[in-house]
Amino acid sequence: ETSKPRRGVAAAAAGAALFLAMMLLQSGQALVAGLGALLLAVAVHRLTRGPTASPTEIKLGPSGPRVPAEPAGSGALWLLDDARNLAVITFVATTRGPLSRADVEAAVAATGVGAGRYRRLTQRLVHPVTGSSVGCNAGCRPLAVDDADFDLSRHVVGLGEAEVAAAGGDLWRIVAGMMATGLSEDRPPWVLHVWERPDGTTVLVGRFHHVLADGLALASWLVKLTDRPDDAVPRIMRGPRPPLAQRWAAGLKQAAGVPLAVAHAVRKLLLNPPEPRLLSGGRPASGRKDVAFSSSVSFATLRRVKAAFSVTVNDVALACVAHAVASLLSAACRRVGGETPSTVHVAAPASLREAVRGDAMDNCFGFVYVPLDSTPGLTPRQRLEAVAPVVRSMKSRPEALLGWALQEVAWGLLPPAVVKWLKDDCSDRAVAIFSNVPGPPKPLSVRGAAVESCGFFVPAAADIMCNLSLLSNGDRL
Repeated sequence: ETSKPRRGVAAAAAGAALFLAMMLLQSGQALVAGLGALLLAVAVHRLTRGPTASPTEIKLGPSGPRVPAEPAGSGALWLLDDARNLAVITFVATTRGPLSRADVEAAVAATGVGAGRYRRLTQRLVHPVTGSSVGCNAGCRPLAVDDADFDLSRHVVGLGEAEVAAAGGDLWRIVAGMMATGLSEDRPPWVLHVWERPDGTTVLVGRFHHVLADGLALASWLVKLTDRPDDAVPRIMRGPRPPLAQRWAAGLKQAAGVPLAVAHAVRKLLLNPPEPRLLSGGRPASGRKDVAFSSSVSFATLRRVKAAFSVTVNDVALACVAHAVASLLSAACRRVGGETPSTVHVAAPASLREAVRGDAMDNCFGFVYVPLDSTPGLTPRQRLEAVAPVVRSMKSRPEALLGWALQEVAWGLLPPAVVKWLKDDCSDRAVAIFSNVPGPPKPLSVRGAAVESCGFFVPAAADIMCNLSLLSNGDRL
């Protein structure tokens, strides 16, 4: 039913790519004209197509049975991670009341996992030739097969007393140890740890490999574990739609700037020099983790700053991140006797799913590289005034879409070893990763236990040392 519309979209993408190439050539951007056009066409086509391949069959090991299998998709490139930075998304929530492992298992079962829904959470990954299980640094394009031994009790587990004692009962040491440890390869790559503490509170630590889905897709599933999931859907605030003529004028104005915007984005993704390892004094990442949560901030405070300076709440949050990164850089440079750079880039994942794939359990995002003024000694007001115009200018650029297309092209055409080199090279163009995910607008509970706090850590890559994540929870950030 969708083949004709999809062919139409593909034809339109090809026409747009040809027009883009001509415009770029005329504007003197010959170096990136063809590449930018190709990436744009691939991005539009991949984001609008249907299933990419029919299921096949594979033999599980030398003496195993033949079972149906399907490609794991381009999200499998996250299996090119290594021990420096495992590609595992970690979620942490604390409840005020008791919450048992059986309660959490029942909440997971109620979402349909194991009963036909969210199949990605019941599939494990195998080598496309040998059929053996694969995990971190797989070095291949794996296939996904249904886990014949799938059992929720293997994925919803209690936190052992030995683990708690080894960390001295310190939650953040426990989480840091988990983040430095890979997931089991003989089952779907996710687990929920339940720690029932003596004071009557419960900590839930979820770990999901990025091959399963991105942060927004996982968040949309996690909120279904709550007692009133409809209250957990983040509100997307939209203003009134402008008149049709005004929308057409804005669209034409934006289209006119597309060629140069694409050229700028391609140069930033592929041609910018790598960021030096400033935070570590030149040392590579060790794989050891330290984690911490800040105190929360009231949205009322953020809105007062927003109103006073005519900026957005995101601008205020990013200015705080810029100040934190600048402070870290200044201290690190003093330790090695170096000079603090005036500008650094942070990599920020930008979702492409809102208008494309809804809440599907998959990966649908690209990275943007946000330049931040890291000059030491700037006041908070100066940080905000430096950040706001940068954010405004980046909203009109197709950098995230091109980043997604680059992943798709590379994963489809290049050997995994080359893709890993390219992924690590792109990662080294940032000194930190910054993620900002909208959380639940109302207080939540799971099986009657009120959720007191929640937060997450997205994975870094290559030698990135610093990872900052923001999550809203009710009226606080």
